[in-house]
Amino acid sequence: MQPIPDSDSSSTPPAGWQAESVRLTAFVPPGTPIPEQSWWTALVGEAPEVRTSNPRVGTSQEHGPYKGGVLLLNFEANRIDLVRSVSPPSPATPDLSPRSLGSVAEVLGDFRSLALRWFELAPPVFRLALGSSLIQPVESHRAGYDLVMRYVPGLRLDDGISDFLYRINRPRVSRAIPALKVNRLATWTALAIHVYALAIPMSMTVQGQEMYSVTRVELDINTSPESTVEIMKVDLPNILDELVELSLEVAEKGDVP
Repeated sequence: MQPIPDSDSSSTPPAGWQAESVRLTAFVPPGTPIPEQSWWTALVGEAPEVRTSNPRVGTSQEHGPYKGGVLLLNFEANRIDLVRSVSPPSPATPDLSPRSLGSVAEVLGDFRSLALRWFELAPPVFRLALGSSLIQPVESHRAGYDLVMRYVPGLRLDDGISDFLYRINRPRVSRAIPALKVNRLATWTALAIHVYALAIPMSMTVQGQEMYSVTRVELDINTSPESTVEIMKVDLPNILDELVELSLEVAEKGDVP
């Protein structure tokens, strides 16, 4: 996947999108029992670091280290979340540069394989969602806004703005199951990450240093909640592939109909 070319051919193209996290959410019929087996162990091949369960309220959670990050399986009410994310930072060691799981194409490809294995264990599913948090490092906060404008045609962000957030949903009819509508929800923003040192005494001015800036897009590609028809197990891989393709399309082309 190639980055969007700059209108100024003399400038350096931006780095590709990196994935901070990726999430598969499966909505199951109400009353679906907590699985007796450990899904985490079945997927990873070893026991999770932490496992909690509350059969009375119908919840369970398993998580542990996975491929340099963290993998979490959460069962609650009528939804199941499979989440891969970067490891949380140490309180004593702040992040001095953006962290990611790797390029969006590589991470989604690996996550697809994991999700396909989970489908073999999954209960009936009537709705599926693929979420991801993607970042591109930029030279400054202003450069972050400029990059957002390149991915969102027609958007104009003047100097001096702050606290910008742009969210849009561009639904499409599913190619895998034409009776389904697929929502393509994208939330665009630019962030400047600072590290603060507390001065002593506390009444003194707190010193802050900008460490890095990123452009971020949060994607939630999902089959419409208006549909309550069970997705046949044989169709789950095709739906997942479509959600992955639509995620990569937004990452490559930006906000397109």
